[in-house]
Amino acid sequence: MSNPLQQQVTALDCPTRLGWLKLVLLSSSLAITACQSTSTQKIVTQKISTSTAATPRSTSHQSTASTTAYRPLAVKNAGIPGLTDFRWDLVSINSKNPQPFINRPYLFLQSAAKTISGSTGCNALTGNYQIAEPQALKIQALAGHMACEDALAQEAEIMDVLGRVTRYQLQQNMLYLYDQNGALLMTARAGQ
Repeated sequence: MSNPLQQQVTALDCPTRLGWLKLVLLSSSLAITACQSTSTQKIVTQKISTSTAATPRSTSHQSTASTTAYRPLAVKNAGIPGLTDFRWDLVSINSKNPQPFINRPYLFLQSAAKTISGSTGCNALTGNYQIAEPQALKIQALAGHMACEDALAQEAEIMDVLGRVTRYQLQQNMLYLYDQNGALLMTARAGQ
C-alpha cells in the first residue's frame, strides 16, 4: 500500500505528464504540417555508393564494407514561370465582372501535379490542365454542388469558359484566357 504523500505526488505529476504529451503531439502535428506546406519542388535522390576498408587491428583479414547513401537533388518544377503556382483572382468572365457569393472567384494552377483548383464564387472547382506548346492551355474542371442564391448562372459560365480555353497570355500581373478563335474569355489578376 502506498502512503498518502506518494499518491499526492503522483496525482500532481499526472497533469505534468499530460501537459508534456499535449506539447509533443502539438509539435509533431506542426512539424507534419510544415513538411506538407513546403515548396512544391520535387525532390529526387541520387544513389551514392562508398567503400570503406576495415581497419587492420579489427580483424586479421581485410574486408571491404559497402554502404549506400542517397543525396537529394532539387529538380525545378515543370511549371510555367508566372502562370503556375499563383492564385489568380477572376476580374472578368465574358466581359462581365464576377460576383463573390461566398468567396471571391479564383483559379490556382499547381505545377507539380498539373491540377487546377479554385472557386466559382460559390463552389470549389477542381480538375487538371495541360500545356502542350507555349501559350497553349487546356483545362478540364468540375465544380461542387452547393447551391448559392443567384450563383448558378455565374458558375455555369465559368465552367463553360474554362472548358473552351485553348490559349493564355501573361502581361505583368494579368492573365488572359482565349478560345480557339482568339476571343477573350476570362481575365484574372495575380492574387495577393
